[in-house]
Amino acid sequence: PAAADELTALIALQPSDTDAIYLRASIFLAMNQPDRAIADYATILKQKPGQVNALALRAEVYERLKQWNHALADYGEGIRLAPKEAAWCHHARGHIHGVLGHWQQAQADMIEAVRLRPGDAQWWMELAAYRLRAGDTVNYRGLCDEMLKQFGQTNDPIIAHRVALCCMLSPAPGGPPAAPLQLAAVSASRAANNPWCVLTHGAALYRTEQFGLAVVE
Repeated sequence: PAAADELTALIALQPSDTDAIYLRASIFLAMNQPDRAIADYATILKQKPGQVNALALRAEVYERLKQWNHALADYGEGIRLAPKEAAWCHHARGHIHGVLGHWQQAQADMIEAVRLRPGDAQWWMELAAYRLRAGDTVNYRGLCDEMLKQFGQTNDPIIAHRVALCCMLSPAPGGPPAAPLQLAAVSASRAANNPWCVLTHGAALYRTEQFGLAVVE
């Protein structure tokens, strides 16, 4: 509270100091006062219309409060203002659409998020899940193929887990291809204490009908 009071005094003297307003907003969030943080972001946007950072931060607060329409509007405006740097806004907006069961919109946003930040295997996995929820198994399989091209040679156990698990979310005709099974083995061998990596290896055993070993895993 003392820090917020000091910043309030500073802002009263220098009302255009947006760095101080950003900092006060973060303190209000830490104090569990989201409405005051939202007001600070609104002040910044009034002074500097088009501040994508302020829009995205305010959208995150709206999302925390489950004020979905306000969050969607702010993320959308951030995308409109800076389409080439809007990966996070697309990802966050896609997540909200997923929460609301808007699978086609969730897919569309995640496609853009992945296009803008192709090195994030977690985002690819989320896109795959949205495609399955939308019933789009054909494009889901195509996405798995793309992931294997992008990440198939990785030695990183977390990336290997994400790609392998993504490819085994739905059974493949004729059984799973060899590549995700190999990635699952890489993941489990390099991160044996990580429960997610072990889970992925268990999923690989299940998909190859090694049910006894899958239960043990």
